[in-house]
Amino acid sequence: MPAYQRFLALAQPGPPGLVLPYKYQVLAERFCSMDTIVGMLYNCSETVTFTKVKQGVQDMMRKCFEECSVGRIKTVYPGSYRFCQERYAPTFKDVGRKSDYQLTIEPLLDQPAGSAAPQLTASHLLQRRQIFSQNLVARIR
Repeated sequence: MPAYQRFLALAQPGPPGLVLPYKYQVLAERFCSMDTIVGMLYNCSETVTFTKVKQGVQDMMRKCFEECSVGRIKTVYPGSYRFCQERYAPTFKDVGRKSDYQLTIEPLLDQPAGSAAPQLTASHLLQRRQIFSQNLVARIR
């Protein structure tokens, strides 16, 4: 492991105490980025596909984002998203065969039954990030 990863906690200001290992910190950053991108697409009533999320997260983080990262996020916080494999619906800018499938992502929100169109608001994002970080700490203990 490179020195910049091992001693990252020493270079960051913060309260004294235990910090998350570097890999868990990166996973938390990936979750925050993914949640932001999914929220933007979901609030615009677009179909949230993995390719759109992957491109957005890689632009935000400048790091690789693959299906295994989504699997790790789902393992830590199972109630965050619903994943479905759906048949590919080509658009004018996308070129693909009709037999291809795509991974679609839908955020799971705790909304009352009578509410209109659910939105992924900033308070939802903060609450989900807090739950994710609590789940990460619980896995470390």
